[in-house]
This record gives sequence, C-alpha cells and structure tokens, in this order.
Amino acid sequence: MRVWHLALLVVVMFAMAAVLAPVFQRARETDGGPTCRSKLSQLALAMIMYAQDYDDRLPNSATWMDDVSPYIKYQDLFHCPQDERHKYSYAMNSRLSGAKMTGIPERVLNNVIMLYESDSGRRNANGRLRITDLADPKRHDGGLFFAFAAGHARGFTADRFAAVLRDSATALRGLPLSVRPTVTRQPAAGMPPGPRRPAIRIGIPPGGRSRGE
Repeated sequence: MRVWHLALLVVVMFAMAAVLAPVFQRARETDGGPTCRSKLSQLALAMIMYAQDYDDRLPNSATWMDDVSPYIKYQDLFHCPQDERHKYSYAMNSRLSGAKMTGIPERVLNNVIMLYESDSGRRNANGRLRITDLADPKRHDGGLFFAFAAGHARGFTADRFAAVLRDSATALRGLPLSVRPTVTRQPAAGMPPGPRRPAIRIGIPPGGRSRGE
C-alpha cells in the first residue's frame, strides 16, 4: 500500500509540474517583455539625440551601437533579457543608415521601424528588415518588439510581422532620406569632431528600472 501511495504522489507531482510550467514561463516572459520594450525605446531616443547633434542625421547602420554609446549609460541596453544566446540582441534598419530625420514626415514616424530584435548576435548588427532578419519569436512567447522613428517601441505577435514590416517599407518608399556616405561623421555646426558625451544619458541599471540622470 505504501508503494502505491508513493507512485500516486509521483504521478500527481508530474501532473502539477506539467500544468504549472507554462504559467511560470509566461510569467518569466511577461517580466522580461516590458524591460526589452523599454530598452528599445531608450535606444531609439538615443539615436534621435545623436541625430540632433549630427545635422539631423541618424547613425550609420554599420556603426550605430558605437555611435549611440555616448548617449546611453549602460551597455546592457543592447541586450534583451530574454535573449539567452547573444550579448547583442538588436539590429538597425539599414534603410535608415545616415538618413535625415527631417526626411521622414511626422505622419509616418509611428510606422517607420528604426530598430528590431535580431538573432545576429553581432555588435552594430543591421539589415534590410526582412522577415528572415528577425529574431526567433519564441523569445517573447510568440512575439517581438520593434522601435519606431517616433521614439517608442511596440510588441507584435508573429502573425503581424509581415504587415508591420510592409507598413514600414511603404512609409519609407520614395522619401528623400538623403543617405550619407559610410565615412567619417560630420557633426553639426559648432560641434567638435566625434561624438560628444552628452549631459543627459539614458539607460537601465543592471537589474533595475530605466532612469535618466
């Protein structure tokens, strides 16, 4: 009888584990999701701050992390807490490389994707923003986050990816973005050569909430 009770207890424990595992997984992903969204939002704002200092031009997609680093407080901003494989979790839309922010009409800023989640794992990762460029949506329980030119980030489920990417490409089509050559940066008039260390830097302290200083 004692063996029967022990076997029944083991069966009940396995059943409870099977039921509760998805719950704990969703809780873990829900906890990481807002942090990832916040990081992308802050990186988008850092890129806008960079553009304000450099003749309204966004960073070059080949050096964008290097370019915005003086505008952020923590290098951990480049990593999604749900990305267990890479140090760098995000990539820049290469169609915006060196583009003039003023070349993007205000009415489409909310549609133009600036940064996205990627499985490249490379520093300064970038791409033409195709479906194949995106990270595995399992990273956030079937969805990913995107940062837009307006300076905010939003999450979408995998079934929306094609539409979101199409809206971004449509918004950019035919716009005079005036992409600059991939050479040395030219700061705005009165600015010293190279990126300055701004008075305000943004970032998320490791294990803490986002904040400015």
